This record gives sequence, C-alpha cells and structure tokens, in this order.
Amino acid sequence: MTPPRISRARPRAHDGRSGSETAIFAATEALLTETTLQDLTVAQIIGRAGISRANFYHYFASKFDVLAALVARLLDEAYLPDQPWSAPPGKQRARSLETSMAGTVELWSAHGAVICAAIEHLYTVPQIAEAWFAVREKLIQAVGEQIEYERSHGRAPAGPPPDMVATMLLCALERTFYVGTRKLDARIPTAVHAAAALNELAAHALAGPITPDPDAAAPRPHEQTGLPEPTDTAGGILHAVGRLLCTNSLEELSVATIAEAAETSRATFYFYFASKEDAFAALFGQIAEPFVHLIEQRVNAEDPTELGNLVVDWMHGDEVALAVVRNAVHEWPRHPELAKVYLAAADRIEDALAAAISASRGSEVNVDPAELAAALWWTVENTFAGALAAEGHLADAEGVARMLGDLLVATVFGTCSALEEVTR
Repeated sequence: MTPPRISRARPRAHDGRSGSETAIFAATEALLTETTLQDLTVAQIIGRAGISRANFYHYFASKFDVLAALVARLLDEAYLPDQPWSAPPGKQRARSLETSMAGTVELWSAHGAVICAAIEHLYTVPQIAEAWFAVREKLIQAVGEQIEYERSHGRAPAGPPPDMVATMLLCALERTFYVGTRKLDARIPTAVHAAAALNELAAHALAGPITPDPDAAAPRPHEQTGLPEPTDTAGGILHAVGRLLCTNSLEELSVATIAEAAETSRATFYFYFASKEDAFAALFGQIAEPFVHLIEQRVNAEDPTELGNLVVDWMHGDEVALAVVRNAVHEWPRHPELAKVYLAAADRIEDALAAAISASRGSEVNVDPAELAAALWWTVENTFAGALAAEGHLADAEGVARMLGDLLVATVFGTCSALEEVTR
C-alpha cells in the first residue's frame, strides 16, 4: 500500500509532550501490538486515544506522521542520556557503547511493535527514514571511531573502512532484533536471544579480513541467476515484472503497467495472480532458488574461500536477479505473500550454515550454532541489501561483498587468525 501524500506539516512546533500527543502516542503503540501499520486507521487511533478528529489533525497529518514522531521520541529517550558518540574513543567510549547495547535490547523489548513498524516502512515513508537514520548515523560514527581507535592502538588489525564495518554491525542488530521481535525465525525466539550471537559476529568482524590473496576477490559467473525463458503466459508476466523492476521499485508498479509490458490484459493477469505482490512472490521464488542452491554448495566446499567468494559472485549476478533481490529485501516485511517465500529460503540457508558451523567448529563455538547461523544470515542479508541500494557507507559494493565474504568464512570455519587476540 502506498502511503498517502503528506499535504501539510504541523501547524506549529510541538514537543510531543502535550496531553493529546501523549494520548495519541500511547494509543498508536497499543494498537500496533494488535495490528500492522498498513491496517491501522486514524479512526482507530482517535477512538483509543479518546480525542476528536480535529484534535488529531491539529497535531498530525497522518498515521505515518504519528509513527515518525513516536520513533523519534523513543530514540531520543533511548540514546540521548548516554550519548555513546559524545565520549572520547577508548575505554570510556567502549563502556558507553556497551551501555547503549543494553539500552537497545531494553528498547526493543519494551517498544518492539513500534520499532518493527518503523523498519517495515523505512523505504516508503520519508519522515520515518529521517528519524531512524539520523540516530543510526551517530551510532555508526561512534562505533567507527572506536574501531579506528582499537586499530591505531594495535588491538585490532587493519581491515575494511571502520564506517563500513560499523554499518554492517548496525545492519546486523536491526535485522536480527526485527526477526526476533516479530517471531519470524525460530532460531531467534526473542530479540534478547540475538545478543550473544551478535557479540560473536562483532568479534569476527573486528578481527579483520581473512582472504590472503586479493585475486580471490575476482568475480566469477553465477549459476543460473536469471529467469528461465517464458514458455507460457504466466512466465511472460513474471518476465515483464523482472524487466520493470530494473528501473522501477515494486511500490511504483501497477497491474496495468505489468499487463502492458507482458502484452496481455489485466483480466489475464488476474487469472494467474491475485495481485502484483502475489506475482512478485512467485518471481522471487524462481530467482531465490539458484541463490540458495549456491550457498548450500559453497558452505560444504573443501576450500573455505569458495564461501568467501559467494557474496562477490552474488554482486555480479544477473541484472534482473539483483533487481528482484533488492526489492524483495526491502518489501518482504510488509507483504505476507512474499514473506512466506522469503523466510522459506532463509530457513534453508540458515540450516546449511548451522550444519557447517557445527561440523567445522564443534565445541569451539560458545553460541548455539543455530542462533549464530541465523544472526550471520540476517547480517549478510541486510548489509547486502544496503550495498545493492548504494546506501551510506555501503556504496563500495565490491568492498562490502568482500567484507561479508570474510565474515561468512570466519564465522563458519573459524579461520580468522586474529580472532583470538581480539576476543581475549
């Protein structure tokens, strides 16, 4: 669902502390534990808050405006008192970041429904993205400066740019806490369960690259990443969706546009698919299979660098495949049809990673291999998505791919030589 266009801003500055605003915030948060933001209505908020419609619109232009203000308020309350970015790099900054991590766990535990709703609409509601990424940027800067400090004092080896590593760690936290809070991954039953696995991943990430030969980063061809040639009408429709996604987002597409590109009618489209989301879910299922198959192969390869090259190979995949994956990563949390297919693919990948971690590292791993495999996959997934979208600090797609490949190898095989020193 496309969010309504915001026609006006608030009539004057408000601090979010008035009785009406507080009632609106409380009502919205309570309702988000019962329904999704897509299904939530202003009428429901007004009824639960016990205020008039005129009073609501005096403060907010839409439910999206409410969520943006609520998220900004929660993040301010969670991070401003400690301000991990204000402490100088070193032990004081490290302690501040540890405190912030504990505060983040508490934030997700207490306000998970609101934060999940924000994540689900980061790429469709600009005011939510603005509130979210403003705090995320400060945390990236704080973590990046601490990484640079550790490297300059000989406590961590050189590696990818500190801001890139920091962004990956924030991507890891956001996605694993999200799937844990929404109970979308049985391996991470709650956000709290992700914390230990995230700490292990952070240690591997800070231990630096493990690829000894820079030529190992040379891209290699994918295995069947494109769609098979259409042999029927349904296949032609899916091909049309794939081509359109190379220049448009799923949000921008319509059934009419798809039907025109497929040279068919809307009636024919609806004979095969219930909606554009239904068609996209079918398309993703076809694209995902070779991606999943490739990781299942590489994780069982005798040479660990085969797994390390995986993300680089992905990054050089077919244009349509990458467009589909980019849209899927951003859209699956909001669309049940797509989420079902997406999570099934993730489940297979995590099974393969968990089995490989258990086989190669055994009792060396202090974290449940299933939890570690899940956190590893969601880290790769969310960071890879950021690189595909050329988001801040992840615009160097090749560098991101190599960083993620190193993280995969170090976590699955424990071959990162500097890990012991970093985690001592």
